[in-house]
Amino acid sequence: MKKNTLKKYAVLLLLFFIASGFLFSQDSFSQLREPSLADRGIAEKEFRLGVLSYYRGAYNEAIIQFEKALAFLPQEYL
Repeated sequence: MKKNTLKKYAVLLLLFFIASGFLFSQDSFSQLREPSLADRGIAEKEFRLGVLSYYRGAYNEAIIQFEKALAFLPQEYL
């Protein structure tokens, strides 16, 4: 009887872990949406600021600006 109860708990635990993977997975549809004009404008501005920072020699600041631009348009190759 103890083995039977242990098997039930093991199956329930396994089902819990499988179900939690589906419940807490990321929403892939939000990444497929078309970016708005505002997002494109902000990304373009941040990208230009990154280029200016790069040419000034402020490489760390340029990286930050490029990352900001990429945050607004993650599916585009800037």
